[in-house]
Amino acid sequence: MQSKHLIMGTAGHVDHGKTSLIRAMTGYDCDTHQQEKQRGITINLGFTNLGLPSGNTVGIVDVPGHADFINTMVSGACGIDFVLLIIAADEGIMPQTREHLQIMELLGISKGIIVLNKIDLVDEELVELAEEEVMEFVEGTFMESAKVIKVSSLDHSGIGELIEEIDSYVNEIPERSTDGFFRMYIDRIFTVEGFGSIVNGSVLSGKIVSNATLYLQPGGRQVRIRRIERHGSETDNVQAGDRAALNLVGFKQKEFSRGTLLSENLIKPII
Repeated sequence: MQSKHLIMGTAGHVDHGKTSLIRAMTGYDCDTHQQEKQRGITINLGFTNLGLPSGNTVGIVDVPGHADFINTMVSGACGIDFVLLIIAADEGIMPQTREHLQIMELLGISKGIIVLNKIDLVDEELVELAEEEVMEFVEGTFMESAKVIKVSSLDHSGIGELIEEIDSYVNEIPERSTDGFFRMYIDRIFTVEGFGSIVNGSVLSGKIVSNATLYLQPGGRQVRIRRIERHGSETDNVQAGDRAALNLVGFKQKEFSRGTLLSENLIKPII
């Protein structure tokens, strides 16, 4: 049976352990930029994937928690299928916890798991109080029936249970339809010697294959797909719900700005 194509995002206040949690689950550090290492916070969107016991794999979008990077958080939250709302047990509900939950509701995200992180920093009584606070906080939102998983990214307690819950959750979520034409917003671009421009993004709709022609929008210029990767491995196609890396012919890095769209069809601008 073919694995599902789903995307999981993170959400939560700065320094509540979003990136360290992803590292504990996957072994990959999404903070790859020097400034992120120096400041100890996520600034840019981070991407990786998680292989699940069932054989399914989810693409992961790790977003910044700092208020200064809320626009980056919004761009990362677009296109995800479900979210991990991460809350530190030693701090509880904080300003960006509230803001991120509101943003997710505005974006129409309807599924998620609550992760109570850093339980190694507090005693059992405070963990229970933090969980009660969280359940009161999400009451009346799409997260009110979400399961709360208690973890420590430092000593990895609860990480196995969280992965099992994600796996179970993925099995319950319907896979996205591949109907409609291919659309993907570019959220990262880099150059590889011998290959040229590589762009990353979350596929919003449709399906595309190698050597297909796409339109770069705005502008409508044509580019061609030379090579496709999904989760770090070459493939001959990607579809709605995938995190994709496309090696493009005819696309220069200077043409990129966040929100640039790759589309199978030309889309008329709305004025």
